[in-house]
Amino acid sequence: MILSDNGTQFTAVRKNSSRHRKITVFEQELSDLGIIHIKTRIGHPQTNGKLERFFGTFELRWDHFGNVPDFISYYNEDRFHSSLDMDAGETPRRAFANKKVTTAIRKGNPRWFEEDLNQARRRSGRSCSLTSSQALD
Repeated sequence: MILSDNGTQFTAVRKNSSRHRKITVFEQELSDLGIIHIKTRIGHPQTNGKLERFFGTFELRWDHFGNVPDFISYYNEDRFHSSLDMDAGETPRRAFANKKVTTAIRKGNPRWFEEDLNQARRRSGRSCSLTSSQALD
């Protein structure tokens, strides 16, 4: 699954000679790889806010790191985030590990995950659905 904004690089529509919508190279690649493309709501930047914050921090701090993997490690494992429990020194990795929802997934009851993913697949035109056991694989 990939989440993006509604930039023209993701939403530009090409039409063939009979004026029918033509699938883009990007859409074809996603389809071939079995990736579902979900676009954020227009006029709702909060949907993509965490990714925007990541790139903002990346631009500010890039000169301190020699490569992207080192920056990602710092961002997820060492950097404190104001949206998390700063008093406890919570990093994204620690926050994810502490979430109760991960426990529900491990117990084989990810109904919320199943429903969200299946809804996204229906919107993208894919007919298959995901079961709890597949989500855990």
